[in-house]
Amino acid sequence: VDLVSCEGPSMLPTIQPSGDIILIEKVTHRIYGIDGGDSGEQRAKDERTAQKNWEEIEHKKWLGSRNNTSQKSKEMKRRRKDEVYVPTWYKPKIPQAQHDNHKLLSTLSKSIERLKSGIALGDVVVLQHPDRDGTVCKRVLGLPGDLVLRPKTGRLHGRSDHRNVAKVFVDDNGDDDDDDGNEDGVRRKRSHLEASLNNSSLTVVPDGCLWVEGDNSWNSADSRHYGAVPAALVIGKVWMRVWPLRGNALMVRGGRPIPKNAPFTGSTVVPAGCEGEAQVESK
Repeated sequence: VDLVSCEGPSMLPTIQPSGDIILIEKVTHRIYGIDGGDSGEQRAKDERTAQKNWEEIEHKKWLGSRNNTSQKSKEMKRRRKDEVYVPTWYKPKIPQAQHDNHKLLSTLSKSIERLKSGIALGDVVVLQHPDRDGTVCKRVLGLPGDLVLRPKTGRLHGRSDHRNVAKVFVDDNGDDDDDDGNEDGVRRKRSHLEASLNNSSLTVVPDGCLWVEGDNSWNSADSRHYGAVPAALVIGKVWMRVWPLRGNALMVRGGRPIPKNAPFTGSTVVPAGCEGEAQVESK
């Protein structure tokens, strides 16, 4: 283990711009490597197999639920008969690493899992800067074979908001607070989405590499600027904040916190092997 003093605003609100001292562990990623392996092609095959197996089980459950017509009205029976099974991605989307989710992400089982695994999505890591001397602290958002939709370089600090792209790949169970419940709202949302997609570029994370970004998308130099980084540059995983003594000190493995009332220009990552299935938000 090692103690490191952090400087800079790129990991706000998780780590403060100055004064925070963090503890990093430097062993598990050397033992276990990258979660799922270094090969993007193999990860995609393994994930696809797991998805198909999961779909078979879930489809049977869905059919059983649809055919269980006891105590249902005729209208309900008709609607269920017309329904079509649409599979979602078998892995739920990692909850955002924010205060409301900290208890869920910091359980004993989650901590043990971190100790028994290598570099995984949601880990906060310290790594050597790929282009110059020095180190950086970032969150792992993509693994080998994952597809990254990132804002084009000129849009990283502009007025565009990239959160619309992230919504495309998430199953929100029909909940939508942005369309105002009318046709104009839907049309406006679609226009924003098309603009965001037109301002995005596609990147596949190469073998043996990671896609890392700061939690503060508005003020972070990361993989959006210098591309995917070799996993060999990782020094260690951030385990906790040891100073100052405030709030939740344990650094959890979770999704990047996305601000509700501030511009978001971070990337959206689609898992290797995913063929358009939406991810379900973890509860």
